[in-house]
Amino acid sequence: MNVKNPGMQSGASILLIILMIGLGAGIFSVAMKLYPSYTDHRVIMGILNEVLQNKDQIVQSNRQIRGLVNRRLTINSIYKFRGEEKEDWLTITRDQGFIIFKVKYQDQIPIYYNVDALVKFDETVQAKLP
Repeated sequence: MNVKNPGMQSGASILLIILMIGLGAGIFSVAMKLYPSYTDHRVIMGILNEVLQNKDQIVQSNRQIRGLVNRRLTINSIYKFRGEEKEDWLTITRDQGFIIFKVKYQDQIPIYYNVDALVKFDETVQAKLP
């Protein structure tokens, strides 16, 4: 409210409103481009946790477990790890009665023209071998 003239109100100008709408739209656009990468990661971690909970699957060889995980990724329409050169995203180790899955990969997501976002994931899950 204007102190000199109490009857006259002042608020945000039209330029400020347009600027705020534009800023909000930009943030929303970036969030919508990053969202699929995070949902894919949640699905990947869910698949690995399901494998770890199934005692019949964790006693299989590392190669069989990797094949099982890859089939589940294909069923869930996650194709970012296809090909021989992309096999290093998942490391399976067995140590002192535990099986350990180490997931480490990154997604490069184009935002605008030559501006990209790089999202890195690095997680480890483990379970006790039967």
